[in-house]
Amino acid sequence: MKDWSFKTLNVSEIKADSEEKRSDRGGARRLSELRNANNLKWISIYIGLAALIVSLVGIVIGIVFRLTGSEAATTITISSNGTVVITQADAGFSFPPSAPPPMDGLICVAGYWPLTLTLNASNSLSPDNSSHTHVLHGVIYYMPNLWMGAVHNGTCPDNALFLQPAPPPPSPMPPPLNPSPPPPNPPSPSPPPPSPSPSPSPSPLPPSPPPPVSVSCMSNTVATSNNGANYLISGSSQDLYVGQTQYTFTGVPSNHPMKLEAHNGCTPTFVSASNTVTTGGYYSYQYWYYGNVVYSFASCSESQSAQFRCAYHGVMGSGVPRLILNSACTAQL
Repeated sequence: MKDWSFKTLNVSEIKADSEEKRSDRGGARRLSELRNANNLKWISIYIGLAALIVSLVGIVIGIVFRLTGSEAATTITISSNGTVVITQADAGFSFPPSAPPPMDGLICVAGYWPLTLTLNASNSLSPDNSSHTHVLHGVIYYMPNLWMGAVHNGTCPDNALFLQPAPPPPSPMPPPLNPSPPPPNPPSPSPPPPSPSPSPSPSPLPPSPPPPVSVSCMSNTVATSNNGANYLISGSSQDLYVGQTQYTFTGVPSNHPMKLEAHNGCTPTFVSASNTVTTGGYYSYQYWYYGNVVYSFASCSESQSAQFRCAYHGVMGSGVPRLILNSACTAQL
């Protein structure tokens, strides 16, 4: 039989040897199976090495993202030619709103809550680690931004830490006045003038009718803003009268999205809004509106009233300006 090796062996060469008068029974098939097994071994080794490389790359990327604080999503794939491809895209995860921070012990002063005495303490309570200030009775307080349920010039919760303002300093005593000289002796009384003869009294005039009561009816389209303490209608916080019709509130700021709610029995009906947001936490994913907002007062009755509520600060300034239904405004439509 001829000499052979894996490189030179061909199946066609495995045949009966005419000189030895015997055949190689099954030898070609066994050598082919050995060659296939050898190929599978190397394929398994390549696949294992590729998986090890992918695992190491994933571990390194995870460590880098953890150190840099990145929130990107990473995908690792292997192309047909064995090249490792790493792609990164913005993560699309949606997390439920976090539980509200503890409220016990937060300061309330003059209807403003929650307040702290230091900026760091206030920033730790803010979802975006920022705060704004309020100067109350000469003291600077810090209030966290985006705090759900913050109160501005309103009613603080029962578990707030109420601080009373310091009493004003006593007013200085006025200097003593110089004693005035005694008054001069009064002159002697003059004789009384002669009494005039009585004249006939005129007949009384009939009473004049009472003047008509003036009612300030709100326009059907009004500019609406917020000064940080309460909402303003056309720059004023005075209560206004409305009729049983629709009203459009324009320019409602996005940092104070609003809704109208009942104050004294009147619950206006929401019609439309150019922008809508939802909130969680204390208000259980309610809808709030900003931009141009339309409400109808058709379901309200005489003397009933409604008030503003902010999505982020609750009832601001005790709800002023309030909107009071008056039949005179309905008659003017």
